[in-house]
Amino acid sequence: MGFLWTGTWILVLVVHSSPVQAFPKPEGSQGKPVHNRELSAERPLNEQIAEAEADKSKNIYSPENKPGESNYSFVDNLNLLKAITEKEKIEKESNL
Repeated sequence: MGFLWTGTWILVLVVHSSPVQAFPKPEGSQGKPVHNRELSAERPLNEQIAEAEADKSKNIYSPENKPGESNYSFVDNLNLLKAITEKEKIEKESNL
């Protein structure tokens, strides 16, 4: 039991006495900021504008779900339902 406590105290003293570095320090220039030209290069403005315009002109709707046509199909479905109900009313009235 004494050996276990002695080992524990030695481990605590070793860990406590030596500071642990979580992140390595960059070597070389201490005061200069690290600059990577490849990461900070910007694309020309004209290229960015062309890409944005190309994205706008793309059709984001599938052929079945185009916003202009979806209203017409809803109206068509509504008219069909009205016609069916009117036909059923006429048939019921003629049977009475």
